[in-house]
Amino acid sequence: MSSAADSVRLSRVLMRTAEVFERRAGVAEEHAQSWEELGRGDKAAERRRVVRRAREAVLRARSEAARLERRRLELDERERRADERDRVADERERAADERERIADQRERAADERETRLYERLIREGAEPGSARVSASPAVDPRRLFEVFMRTAEVFERSAALAEEHARRCEERGRGDLAAEERGVAERVRVAARRARSEAARLEQRRLEKLLSEWLEIEKSRGAFTVRATEQKQLVSLGGLEVKTRADRVDRLADGREIILDYKTGQVKSRGWQGDRPDEPQLPLYCATSEGTIAGAAFALIRTGDLGFLGYTDAGAELPAMKKMEVDAPASFGEQVGAWRMVLEGLAVNFREGQADVDPKKGACEQCGLRALCRIREIEDARG
Repeated sequence: MSSAADSVRLSRVLMRTAEVFERRAGVAEEHAQSWEELGRGDKAAERRRVVRRAREAVLRARSEAARLERRRLELDERERRADERDRVADERERAADERERIADQRERAADERETRLYERLIREGAEPGSARVSASPAVDPRRLFEVFMRTAEVFERSAALAEEHARRCEERGRGDLAAEERGVAERVRVAARRARSEAARLEQRRLEKLLSEWLEIEKSRGAFTVRATEQKQLVSLGGLEVKTRADRVDRLADGREIILDYKTGQVKSRGWQGDRPDEPQLPLYCATSEGTIAGAAFALIRTGDLGFLGYTDAGAELPAMKKMEVDAPASFGEQVGAWRMVLEGLAVNFREGQADVDPKKGACEQCGLRALCRIREIEDARG
């Protein structure tokens, strides 16, 4: 049927038809009895056939009416469910709109906080472009650099939003508002470029100061020459070929060499200890070098923390150097031999496909694959 209403109408028609057939069957039954009383059995049998056909028609009509009623109820239920789905969808859409509205409010609030911070730091330091910004004692240059970069990102997002508003205004035929929004977008882009330019200038000044301080440390060293920088080599260790790249190799006056690795972040002073060292690069360079190595060190290039962190042989000490902790302090040559044994063992294990579930202490804390790892099962089995 085309609709539930049509089903209802047809069901009523069928029920009335069934009533008509029932009355006809009743009349035919009375006629059959009358003919029997008159001794006309042939006529009575004919009327009873009429009764039978009428009652069959009644059953068919009632059956069809019941089917249509079930169909109507099914359609009503489907319509009710569809209405319920539409209602739920509308509620979800309203909830999504509300979440988007709240997110927009939070983003605008964050943008306003960043802008206010930007303005405050500018007031405390100086106007953008002034050398007094990085010299202000109230402002950390690195912090100010980060604020300028974040502010530039905020302005760029705001410019993109203004462009989107302009496009929508044009679609609605509001060219005046579109022009106004594009003017806002352009002014914000200028502010973003200005913030990025100031951030770059501050970072340049910070790096220049850092480089100047580092060169003072280098000048206090004994005689040396820089033999190589970014030296790439293909070395073999424990049957495994490894590509290495040393940041810098210095040659001392007596021909021995020191290998340096520049670091701007944190380095563990115990990074060379154990049978699985956390910082294996420098030990690997030393263990595979063809020259006579007198030391290895990290060159720490950080504001307020310049110097070396390493281990050297006698007569090859570096200025402002803190010593890396090693398992068994000995001559540097003996230490290189110990590193070679450790690294060869690791290379052999890797080449042979050993993959025991045995993470080092603290390794799981930053792991993003805990749900897939078997370490918890092993720990539980161990008790």
